[in-house]
Amino acid sequence: MEHCLRCNTLKCRKELNEQALLLNRQHEQYPTCPACHMNLCNPDDAVVTILNPTEDYKTSVLSGLNPDTIMECAGRALSFWTYQATQEIVYQEYCAKNLTKKYGTLNAQMDKIIHDANSELSNMRDKMTNMQAEQDALRKKNKELIQQLRDKTRKYHQTQELYDKMKRRNLLDHVQDAASDAVEQTIQESACTNRYIDTDINTKKRMPPPPLFSERRPNNAHNMAMNVDGSSGGGIVLERDGERTWPGGFRRQEPLQCQYST
Repeated sequence: MEHCLRCNTLKCRKELNEQALLLNRQHEQYPTCPACHMNLCNPDDAVVTILNPTEDYKTSVLSGLNPDTIMECAGRALSFWTYQATQEIVYQEYCAKNLTKKYGTLNAQMDKIIHDANSELSNMRDKMTNMQAEQDALRKKNKELIQQLRDKTRKYHQTQELYDKMKRRNLLDHVQDAASDAVEQTIQESACTNRYIDTDINTKKRMPPPPLFSERRPNNAHNMAMNVDGSSGGGIVLERDGERTWPGGFRRQEPLQCQYST
């Protein structure tokens, strides 16, 4: 690739295709080169050169000069070209060095970012693994708690059922005890009544018999006989102690009272 000239100003560095124009800036009383900042004292220090000269310009530019002057001009022109090429190489090396340095910095930053990302990813994986293990442990514990709850619920129902059975049994025992007490009390009352009746009967047996008949109303023997056998509803009443005999042979027992102690 053919080398091309560029502006020596570092902020510019544009390619010079048609002509090279040096713009002088005044420094004190002398112009200054914008590239090297040197004072331009001589009037020929800054010239405008056509980079694409015509054939006539090429014929007339060095015409009339002796060969030594022509060779000297050509040598100086080649030196200037070499200088420009060297400056371009140095500039490109400088740019390459800066780019390499920036690339190294960016590469280090990228490596750090990648390392941090990998570390964070590894930490996230470890956390995920730990959380998965914790989740499995919690699921296992949840299953155990559910099983324990089921066992305790079953035991609770069994205990409740046993409690209800014992409660019903206790209530039945109380009912049976109350019934037994009532039966025993009834038996004792019956026994006391029987003892009283037996005692009354024995007492009546020991007493002298009263007169068989008591005549309330004087009447003949025929009316008395009719009252005794119950064939008539007349006015004779037969009495004994504690007893009344009504016509027809029916005896009415007076109510008895018995006191007993348990």
